Amino acid sequence: MEPSAPPARAETVFVRQYERLVRLAYLIAPAPPGRQSRLVRAHRLVHRALPWRARTPLTYPELVVRVLRRAAKPHRRALPVVVTWAWHTPLTGSRAHRELDEALATAEPSVRAGYALTMLENLPARDAVLLLQQAGWSDAVRQLAAASALRQRIHEAYGLSPDHQRHLLSEAPADPTLVQLRAPDPLMIRLWRGTRLGATALATALAAVLAGGLVFGIPGTPGDQERLQVRRVAANAWSKATELTLNTWPTRGARAGDDALLRTALTAWYDGRLESVHVNGGPPSEPPQVLYAGDVDGTTVAVLADATRIATYTEKGTERALRVEPAPRPDGYAASAIRLTPGRYLLAPWVAGAEAGDLDAEDWHRLEVTDGLTDAGPPPLESGSGCWQGPLLRLRSVEVSRDGPFTLADLGTAALAHLMYVPTRPSNDMTRPAELDAGAGLWRRLGCTVSGLRGTAAESVTAWQVWSGRLRASASERDTKPRDISAQVACVRAALPGDGNRVWAVTQVGAEAPAVVAEATGTRLCSHLARHVVVGWWWQSPAGDWYHVAVGSRDVKGIEVTVDGATKRGGTVVASGPYPDKPGSPATVHATGRDGRSVPVLPTPPR
Repeated sequence: MEPSAPPARAETVFVRQYERLVRLAYLIAPAPPGRQSRLVRAHRLVHRALPWRARTPLTYPELVVRVLRRAAKPHRRALPVVVTWAWHTPLTGSRAHRELDEALATAEPSVRAGYALTMLENLPARDAVLLLQQAGWSDAVRQLAAASALRQRIHEAYGLSPDHQRHLLSEAPADPTLVQLRAPDPLMIRLWRGTRLGATALATALAAVLAGGLVFGIPGTPGDQERLQVRRVAANAWSKATELTLNTWPTRGARAGDDALLRTALTAWYDGRLESVHVNGGPPSEPPQVLYAGDVDGTTVAVLADATRIATYTEKGTERALRVEPAPRPDGYAASAIRLTPGRYLLAPWVAGAEAGDLDAEDWHRLEVTDGLTDAGPPPLESGSGCWQGPLLRLRSVEVSRDGPFTLADLGTAALAHLMYVPTRPSNDMTRPAELDAGAGLWRRLGCTVSGLRGTAAESVTAWQVWSGRLRASASERDTKPRDISAQVACVRAALPGDGNRVWAVTQVGAEAPAVVAEATGTRLCSHLARHVVVGWWWQSPAGDWYHVAVGSRDVKGIEVTVDGATKRGGTVVASGPYPDKPGSPATVHATGRDGRSVPVLPTPPR
């Protein structure tokens, strides 16, 4: 779970996190008779947790609480399961899956909720207790203790260790979004035939009303009509919206009315029968929105979007390709531009100006924009060592930011990443990271460390200047006296699609190249919820001696480092050494903050 994710539209959080929410409901809710009824009820519980108002702002933890509340209610009367074209049942698991399922069925819903939050969501105890309390269980501490005891009982009774239990929960038989399709009851098929026509007409009418735009059928064979539908958005729709997101973008491009092109693009998305296809997540979940259709630099391009993804279809000569990727995060910054083709970008209607550059840019190149499409910008840039350097887009929009321009990075996917910066000592009134321009000096040194994000559809990347100072190096053959060398440490945090994240620490000592010395995934560290952090690493001085260096952020009061049984203590920086050879045993680092609490240490990557 990514607690630091900002609130988004409830329907956006619902679609992006649906699989995780259904897993929770499937595990926690009292099981009705029959495996299929349990499967259907888990999905219904999540459906009912969705607020009526589509634009209600919501975070993922808040939606989890809504699911928990509904899953905790006693199961009185199940609605009938309507099976139309196939009978769906959960996948069959191993004996271990059945034993785990049976053990969980004996526990109270509140205990299963605590078990799910700690085992499925990997939440620390404090956060799990908070969510349980918000869901209505006042004695959440006792319930979480019972969940821990349940985990231990399963270990003792069935020989399933906690890690093995977590592995079983992550496998297909425990995933209620993966099912087997069996032959349905023939009587149900006959009954459904009589009502199918009316139900289809009603569903189509509702989709047109709820989509926020107009749904158009594209001419095709009668069997294709249900799926060959697209949504076109009016030019001024965004100016009436309360949120600046991709689904308020107008439909643009000289071929936006080309039904044949859109039909080909839609068919490619549904069928995936092209030579070059990269589809993430299957066909569209709704009639997709047409963002752009036209000819760009000799290539025919059609860009479609559903709730969470962008599909880019291209034709050039006899070559056809489709790429389906995560859509930008639903906020005004990330949704201000998408990558159409290399060097060409489609801008949001609220963007008033655009410039192109790179991490080393002294001057930015102004981009001309026609119908939302920029002219050709710089191609993907790399340094002499193959490190990513750009391109970058610097955009201006008073609707998004009245404080000046903001910067998006092209990392090789349709969605661009918002680059931000946090200084070593942020001001007390700083409520969000600053823009890249405020930390351009730091960002120029981070290109090589960001290269690993290419192709990940990162939503934002924030560089936090954790510490800067000087390290005392021992004397060398050239320098007979010890000397101080400047050093700095940054923590870089990347937000990835689906509330994932990646965090790494970068050090630079003297004229050495920046180096990644610690990293983690799925963590709060270096976010506004965990601003205190310590980074430790081994450094070899110019004289050849080894030092273990540990530095902390500004609110760290004391650091304790143990190397080969010897302990050294200090304030925000502790350097242990010199050692003629790097010790074979790992160093142990502990730190405390000014409030007396323990401060986490960013893990060192395995060698």
